[in-house]
Amino acid sequence: MDQVQEQKPASLDLRQTPFLAVHLFLARGDEILWLLRQGTGWLDGFYSVVAGHVDVGESAIAAMIREAREEVGISLSPQQLEHVVTVHRDSDTERVDFFFLARDFEGEVCNMEPDKCGALTWASFEQAPTPRVPYVEAAFEAWREGKAYIEFGWEEQFTTSLVS
Repeated sequence: MDQVQEQKPASLDLRQTPFLAVHLFLARGDEILWLLRQGTGWLDGFYSVVAGHVDVGESAIAAMIREAREEVGISLSPQQLEHVVTVHRDSDTERVDFFFLARDFEGEVCNMEPDKCGALTWASFEQAPTPRVPYVEAAFEAWREGKAYIEFGWEEQFTTSLVS
């Protein structure tokens, strides 16, 4: 009888566990909802969009629906969300950001987290307030250009590997 050889576990040093986040381009005509970050300790004073982390055991779509409800008080269904861009970025940690577009929603947009959000502003990209979170701005540009995937923050690593 053949013995089944035990498989060695893959080295944990080689595995990645990136943080997952979701972001929402909430559209009203040609305008997008922009949120002014405050009191978060990270890029306070910059404008971003509805966003948040994906919790363990939660899908990206479920997280986006939850974050929209928690941050701006609206209800979304999975059918109202369209994935438009994924950003693989190198930040303080490795991150993967899923950007969704919603043109329809239920409820009135209101600031549900005034301790984290200083203002809500509807504006087109050209008229959007500044400064904007850099990778969110890059994702918005990618969406406008029809790109479904971009990388952000890896430039130095890529340049270094080409020079070496």
